[in-house]
Amino acid sequence: MKKKLLTLGLVALMSFTLVACGDKKETTTTTTTATQAPKATEAPKATEEAKSDSSDDTSSSDDSSSSGQVTSMKDLEGILTTGYAGTPKDDENSAILLAMNDEGTFSVLVVVDAKSNENASFVGESTDNGDGTMTINDESSQLAVTFGVEDNGDGTFTLDYGDLGKAVVAECEVSEVLDMMDTVDQNTSSVN
Repeated sequence: MKKKLLTLGLVALMSFTLVACGDKKETTTTTTTATQAPKATEAPKATEEAKSDSSDDTSSSDDSSSSGQVTSMKDLEGILTTGYAGTPKDDENSAILLAMNDEGTFSVLVVVDAKSNENASFVGESTDNGDGTMTINDESSQLAVTFGVEDNGDGTFTLDYGDLGKAVVAECEVSEVLDMMDTVDQNTSSVN
């Protein structure tokens, strides 16, 4: 019961944060409405050479840098530069958190279901598919999620998960999104 109250509190906080978030800066992400349904699939395996090249470029002494995997919030703070938060159109008690680096090549997506007190997260390499969709390959589960992204023209974006629904997100400070992700991690169960 305590976790459920904390989750509902988090959703209320996110709703407040969503109101506080806005069009703080011009964003360069542009896509069109997607008709492709999202899917969790096995992520393509990156070549070991590519992983070792990217690890050599970092000067972190953290063990995660040698494996190419991000394992902590501290790792994420150094990578992510843009954050978004919002709610699904059909379930205002749940939440969607999205953060990415400037190039859009690394992203974190967290979907929180307040009713079940569960979350699904995807952390890893991301790709703009060029057809109005984005794919995030989760480093730990080796699953991928693909979803549509539409610029609403008012500082918000609609994320389209096909049969699973749509969510509207607005830009927020990355630190706010990471704080919300940490709270979600501590107070909900992960399904992946």
